[in-house]
Amino acid sequence: TFYKSDVDFDNVRVNSVKAEDAINIVESKFSLNSVYINNTISDGLDSDFSKGSVLNSKFSDIGGDSLDFSGSNVLIRGTEVNNVKDKAVSAGEKSILTIKNSKFSNVGVGIASKDGSLVIATNIKILDYKLYGVMSYIKKDFYGIPSLVINKSSITDGRTYLRQKGTNMTINGVDILESKVSVKKLYKTKVMSK
Repeated sequence: TFYKSDVDFDNVRVNSVKAEDAINIVESKFSLNSVYINNTISDGLDSDFSKGSVLNSKFSDIGGDSLDFSGSNVLIRGTEVNNVKDKAVSAGEKSILTIKNSKFSNVGVGIASKDGSLVIATNIKILDYKLYGVMSYIKKDFYGIPSLVINKSSITDGRTYLRQKGTNMTINGVDILESKVSVKKLYKTKVMSK
């Protein structure tokens, strides 16, 4: 855990973590380049109210979310995620995420934008997801409306999109239809339950 401490990781491996988060960064600036996180029982990277980048990194065999952000401003580029129980990327509490040139495979959910967050993704691939490819929903309504914009990307067939009524989602220039969603039921699914 790094609290109000700048973090600069380059070519680092983190393996077999049995704690809540493999790396937890709070109220800090960070740069993760060529970081490999493998075999964790919970989240890979948890960033709370921080600003930074995740570049050319790999996350695999993650028991929670691979990349979990709250109130953070982060660039994710050239990153691969594989074999994740929950979400490859989770944006919450007014996070702003830019995702480029990345691939997420064998995940519960590819990308989730919730609670006033903005996620803009370009040139990404989401393959073999269990619940939904991408989601926008409201868990804590006092944060406002979340948005998810994806361009020049491919998501394999299945339950590709879930856009809760009152949220924003645009995929390759097309507004996705809204749906009524029970967030309580979402968090009771095998994928998203803790």
